[in-house]
Amino acid sequence: MNEEKGRNSTAMLTVIAIATLLVAVVGATFAYFSTTTTNTGNVTVQAETKAADVFSATGTATVSLTVTAAQMQQTAGKDDHTVIANSSDANGNLTVSLKAGSGSATCTYDVIYTPTAAFTTSAEVTAKEALTNKKEFVIFGNSSINDNDFSDIDVAGNSAVTLKTGASITDSGADTTATEETWLFTAKFYNLGTNQSDNADKNFGGNITIANVSCTNSAS
Repeated sequence: MNEEKGRNSTAMLTVIAIATLLVAVVGATFAYFSTTTTNTGNVTVQAETKAADVFSATGTATVSLTVTAAQMQQTAGKDDHTVIANSSDANGNLTVSLKAGSGSATCTYDVIYTPTAAFTTSAEVTAKEALTNKKEFVIFGNSSINDNDFSDIDVAGNSAVTLKTGASITDSGADTTATEETWLFTAKFYNLGTNQSDNADKNFGGNITIANVSCTNSAS
C-alpha cells in the first residue's frame, strides 16, 4: 500500500512540474511578444505638394485656299506637281506653351484639321494621285521644335484628319519662363497634270486644333 501511495505522489509531482513548466514557457512567450511590439518612439509623417504644370494653346489656326480658273489654265497640261495655290500664312499661326510647376514636364498632343468647306476629289484625280504618289490638297506644319514638323498631309474629303500624332514639348521647373512653341500651317494645292476643274473657283479650308494632351512630370 505504501509503495502504491509513493507512486501516486511521484506522478502528482510530475504533473505539477509539467504544468509549472508550461506556465513558465507561456509566460516567457507572452513576455517575448510584449517586448518586441512595444514602440515608444514618435513617427513623423510629412506631405509635400507640387505646383501644377500649365499647358496651353493659343492663336487662330485656320487655313483657307482658293483655286481660280485662271490658275488652272496657266498650268494645264503640265505634270511637274507645281504648287498653284498657297493658303495665307497670316491665318495659320498657333502657339503652344508649357510651364512645369516643378521637376521637368513633358506634354504630348495631336494636331487635328477639321474642314469647314467641302473638298471633293474626282476619280480621275484619285487615279493620278496613285500614279504620281502626290496628293492634290495637302497641309504642311512648321514648328519651332523641329521634331514636330510634318508635310504633305492629305486633307481631301469632309472628315477630320490627324495632321500630327504625339507632338512633344518639354519644360523644366527650374526655368523662370515657360517653353513656347510656334506653329505655322500652310495649305497647298498641286497641279497633277490632269483634269482638276472640279475644284476650280472654289474656296476650301478648315480649322486646326490641339487635342489629346497628355503630360508627365519627373517630380510627381
